[in-house]
Amino acid sequence: MEKKQRLVILDVLTLMATILVVMGHHKFMRESISWYPVYDKIIYSFHMGFFMTISGFLIKYTFPSKCRWREYVGKKAKKFIPAYFAVGLLAALLSFKSFGGLAKDMLMLVANPGKGPIQIIWYIYVLLMYYCLAPFVFRLSTKQRWWVLAVSLIPASLYNYMPEWLCMSSFFRLLPFFLLGGQLADYHKSIQTIADWKVFLLSLPFLAFIISCILLQGNPMKGGLGKLLTSALSLPLMYWIARKLVRITKIADLSIRFSSYVYSVYLWQMFFINGIWLVWQKVGPSLTNTTAIVYIICSVAITIVGIVVLVKMYRWLFGKLVKRKN
Repeated sequence: MEKKQRLVILDVLTLMATILVVMGHHKFMRESISWYPVYDKIIYSFHMGFFMTISGFLIKYTFPSKCRWREYVGKKAKKFIPAYFAVGLLAALLSFKSFGGLAKDMLMLVANPGKGPIQIIWYIYVLLMYYCLAPFVFRLSTKQRWWVLAVSLIPASLYNYMPEWLCMSSFFRLLPFFLLGGQLADYHKSIQTIADWKVFLLSLPFLAFIISCILLQGNPMKGGLGKLLTSALSLPLMYWIARKLVRITKIADLSIRFSSYVYSVYLWQMFFINGIWLVWQKVGPSLTNTTAIVYIICSVAITIVGIVVLVKMYRWLFGKLVKRKN
């Protein structure tokens, strides 16, 4: 398989999406901080659609031209499944009340992750489903994939009526963005030639949406169609910001180094976020509307840096053990 050129802007976009995901998981502030509900609605109006678009882009961009479905999916399953169940088991043990409850939690990891011991890992579940779908979809012609994307908008707009079991609701809600990411991967060279000012002009509707959320103290774009639209409108703004950031050498280099830790951060973030909050409740002062902003910034930084350091230590120790055995 021909090795493709690394797209550093994709690393920057991935870092941005990861930060947004971690920022969105401070829901314990919802009752005590007056601005948090609006902040929460803005982030949740687009961040998973944005994240899944990047995932679809990356999967399509790196998709091997020749591979068997079993080999392709098997390789991804070996990466995702062990860590998925390890994190789920740890979360279940931390909230252990009875062996029956533990068995139910483990069952939920398979049947309904959104109701399991650590709900955020539903994304990993859905992403593995998309990996299973990728060999069928990405071998279609570009025109055929546009038709598949168009059809996927129908169940996506009705995701509220889909069952939560097997993550069907989330699967159909985010499917258009996964498919859109794959399409954008085919056109990435043309997209790079678009002038910055044109990208910014395309960003204005989403900026208007953010302003309207702040003024109305809520999300005016509700329902399945609303989420589809706001997530789609956010993409030009995220891309415009990434274009500016990728020109800063230190940020570009940091994004490249961070790319191998994205999966780990997504899996382990809630342990750090909740741990930091528990410590703060015991030793820190009550948060105000102003200090809550500083708290979230620090919490996000500590969570991401902490997980990266731990993963680095694990890889170093694992490498030492392998060398000793050899």
